[in-house]
Formats: sequence, C-alpha cells, structure tokens
Amino acid sequence: MEKVPSMKGGAGGGKTSGGATVLYLLTAGFVLVVAAMFTLQNIEPVSVKFLFWNLQTSLALALAGAFFLGVLSAAMISLAARMKGKFVRQ
Repeated sequence: MEKVPSMKGGAGGGKTSGGATVLYLLTAGFVLVVAAMFTLQNIEPVSVKFLFWNLQTSLALALAGAFFLGVLSAAMISLAARMKGKFVRQ
C-alpha cells in the first residue's frame, strides 16, 4: 500500500508560516506603491470611443478598466471550462 503525502501547509491549504505572510504583505505593498505611481504619472485625459459610445477619462483609469475587463473575461472563460469539464465527466 502506497503512502499518500500530506497536503498540510502546502499548496492544498493549511496554515502559512509567518515568513510567507510577511513576504505576501511586502509584495502587496510593493504592487500598491507601483500602482499609485503609475496612476499619478498617467493623469492625462483621453477619449475612449467604442461604436456610438464616447467617454472622457484619465489614461490610468482607461488602462485599469481594460485590465480588469481582461481579468474578468479570463475568469469567466476559466469558470466555463471548469463547469464544462464537471458536466462532461459525469
């Protein structure tokens, strides 16, 4: 009989060590500072046009909106693929 490795503390869940939490917080803080610098340096107004729609906004907001729409689209496609896999396997 083969032994199955335990998933405690690994990728499968469990508690994270204090060092991992500190690293996570430092990384999140760094990303936040970079995002704030990007926003402050890209405040020029731009005109976003799509079909009959026209919107005046800052470049930073337009790029952030495009980024979040991309993340949302990827998440929806991933969810659809997972759901399809669950229904096909049954």
